[in-house]
Amino acid sequence: MNKKISVIAMLIFLLLTTSVNAATQQSWDKLNELADETLDLAQQEKYDEARDLMKQFSHEVSSVNIHDLDLSTKEYQVLVVTAQNVERALDDENSDPVNTALQFRLLVDALSSEYQPLWTEMEKEVITTFQDMKMSISKGEDGQYQEELQSLLQAYELISPSVQVDVDDKDIERVEQHIEDLKQDDAMVMSSQELVAAEEDFQSLFEHLKEDKVDPSLIWVMITTGSIIVFTLSYVGFRKYRAERVRKAEPERND
Repeated sequence: MNKKISVIAMLIFLLLTTSVNAATQQSWDKLNELADETLDLAQQEKYDEARDLMKQFSHEVSSVNIHDLDLSTKEYQVLVVTAQNVERALDDENSDPVNTALQFRLLVDALSSEYQPLWTEMEKEVITTFQDMKMSISKGEDGQYQEELQSLLQAYELISPSVQVDVDDKDIERVEQHIEDLKQDDAMVMSSQELVAAEEDFQSLFEHLKEDKVDPSLIWVMITTGSIIVFTLSYVGFRKYRAERVRKAEPERND
């Protein structure tokens, strides 16, 4: 009987987990759609409509518990602050609402994606910029180096909120220390070793994520397969238990 109860409990747990995961995914699908449409409207300079969507986004987020979205307190705070930045950029003619909306779009995707979030597509651009910076230093082209440095800083600013929710704090601290050093050091006195070290730590942002993230489809396969195995073993055990009870009861009836 205990085996049978265990099997039923396992099935109920799986059904509840599937239901919760489906509800969470549905919420994120809606938030991703709103973030995507906001970016599209910002690119078209339809700022009033973009503001309306951001209000809707804020309402959607505030109407659900952060645990329903499977967010930590830190992740929720980053999401709220980045959303507020978009709203301010849409109201400020001196800001760049497109870049801010893109930053926001990447963050929402990072929070909802467990495998290869969109911001990791920036890896090639970041590494190429480092190569160009090293080339400029070797040629003594300070002006060109400064342009490439600005490109690097803009790229990092774009992915920064996503990095905050996807990467370990220690890795982020190293990268941001490199950023401060790059801002302060003159290109002509910077050693190639310093730039190589910065490049390696920047690249680690992407590499560590690739190592840590696992395709959700594989996770589901593992969970499903494991559940089937547990169910099968439990059922077989229950059948053996019942057969043993019947076998022991037969001599008593014969007596």
